[in-house]
Amino acid sequence: MRALVHGDKAEFVNEEIKAREILKMPPFGRLAALVLSAKDRHMLGRVCQELARRKPDMESVAIYGPADAPLSFLRGRYRKRFLVHTPKNVNIQQVMKIWLGGFTFPSTVQVKVDIDPYSFL
Repeated sequence: MRALVHGDKAEFVNEEIKAREILKMPPFGRLAALVLSAKDRHMLGRVCQELARRKPDMESVAIYGPADAPLSFLRGRYRKRFLVHTPKNVNIQQVMKIWLGGFTFPSTVQVKVDIDPYSFL
């Protein structure tokens, strides 16, 4: 933050890269956002609880959530989000397939998977 305050872009970038490497965040790791939305808040909550219960227990894979999405109510729909974090060498698409593959979503629940998202909105 000091680098930003002082307008030192190079120092800010250097510190950000170091922090990302330590935390294994992109580009040193992988992220996937799973965003679910529904008009019925209670239905959405039940689906999210079931997904949370079915989180795969895989070494070096962290699944966080569910949590309200940053825009938790958008266009008449409630939104929840899970965040999946893996090392770079883990096939994150396969992790998502294992987790979501056997799950049947109600037709009223929209599901979006964003691998290596640019934004978390």
